Amino acid sequence: MATQLLPARAAKAESKTAPKRALRQGKPPAGYNILFILVDEEKFFPSWPFPVPAREWIKANGITFTNHQAAACVCSPARSTVYTGQHIQQSGIFDLLNWPWQPDLSTKVATVGHRLSQLGYYTSYQGKWHLSANLDQTKTPFDAPVADYNKIMESYGFKDFFGVGDLIDSCLGGYTY
Repeated sequence: MATQLLPARAAKAESKTAPKRALRQGKPPAGYNILFILVDEEKFFPSWPFPVPAREWIKANGITFTNHQAAACVCSPARSTVYTGQHIQQSGIFDLLNWPWQPDLSTKVATVGHRLSQLGYYTSYQGKWHLSANLDQTKTPFDAPVADYNKIMESYGFKDFFGVGDLIDSCLGGYTY
C-alpha cells in the first residue's frame, strides 16, 4: 500500500511547486546588499544570554535561519553544501581539507559567489574558507600570500578575499586571546 501512495503523493507535490524562473543577467535590484555570516560550532540563540549589539542589529534588520539543519557535522563538507547548494556527493567534499585523501572543492562547481556575480553583485569573501587546502597553509597573517589567495578565490566566484583573520586548524581553533 505504501508503494502505491508514493507516486500519487509525488505527482501531487510536483503540481504545487513554484514555477522555475530563469536567472536574469545584469545588475541586482537597487538597494540590496547581502551579508552572509557563517560560523562553525555555534549554537543558535533566539536571544543571546549576553550583550551582542551588532548581531542583534543584524538579526533585527535581516534574515535569520532559525530552522537550518546542517548537511554534515564536519566543517568542510558542511561549508561545501552551504556555498554550492549541493549535497556532499555532488560537491565531492567528504572530509576536512587537511587530510591527503580530500581534494579541494572543484572550481567547476558553481558557488554562491558565481551565482551572485552572474546577477551583477560584487562578491567578496572574508574569513575562513576551508574548501581549498592551499588557502590554509599560513600560520601567521604576516606570511600570507594575499595576491595568490585572491586569485584562487576568483576561481570560486569571489572578486576579493581576506581570510587570514581566523588562522585555521591551530590547537585553539583560530582563537588566540
